[in-house]
Amino acid sequence: MKNSSRMPSPIPQADFRVAILLPTAVDKPFTYLAPYALQAGTLVATKLMGRKLVGCVWDDPAEDVPLNKLKPIDAVLDFPPLSAAYRH
Repeated sequence: MKNSSRMPSPIPQADFRVAILLPTAVDKPFTYLAPYALQAGTLVATKLMGRKLVGCVWDDPAEDVPLNKLKPIDAVLDFPPLSAAYRH
């Protein structure tokens, strides 16, 4: 049964790199870990510097950041992904 309250889905072990654009003064996405490959435009909950934020999965994640430096996302939000038109 699909959760109609739009609550975040819990996240199991994270293994996939994802680029997340967050509402910050930085004009590039941050690289996080997700439990599975996420479609660009997917909304997620995560933390940055101890703050809980909602972000959007962007295009390609940075591959030069060591895996042990990456943090997992907290949840995948139950909303349709943003289309490419909204992401450019």
